[in-house]
Amino acid sequence: TRISLLLLYYNNVHLSFSDMATVPNTFKGKKKGKVILTQYRVLFLTANRSDPMRSFSMPFQLIRGSNVEQNLFSPNQVTGKIMAENGGGWEGTATFKLIFNSGGATEFMRLMALTPQFVGYMPPPPPPPGKSLRLLYSYHCQFHYNLHP
Repeated sequence: TRISLLLLYYNNVHLSFSDMATVPNTFKGKKKGKVILTQYRVLFLTANRSDPMRSFSMPFQLIRGSNVEQNLFSPNQVTGKIMAENGGGWEGTATFKLIFNSGGATEFMRLMALTPQFVGYMPPPPPPPGKSLRLLYSYHCQFHYNLHP
């Protein structure tokens, strides 16, 4: 079991994707949920249990050109490009947009930009073939990746 530390999280965040060559149904529409920052990646967990995308993982090594957009009349947002992970169920690249409806985009982006430098970034190992990662919360504000078929 590999342990990841929960560094920061925000509720009431929307995630959307654009600029994809082929858009799988899972990526269509605006997703509402929680964004979590760990020392290895950004995770998004949808609030709607019936949404085909229950979660989305963005490892730091696959994120490019991220920045904060501070808008005058709408919530601040973090945008960037994400490259598909091998075996991740989609291919190519996409532009992602995380809209922080209750605030926190600037703090999130600041810590997201610094985290790989402070932890001496080493990408987490991929799961074995035929396995996926399940996110399990523990009582002490950490979560564990457990392999399951």
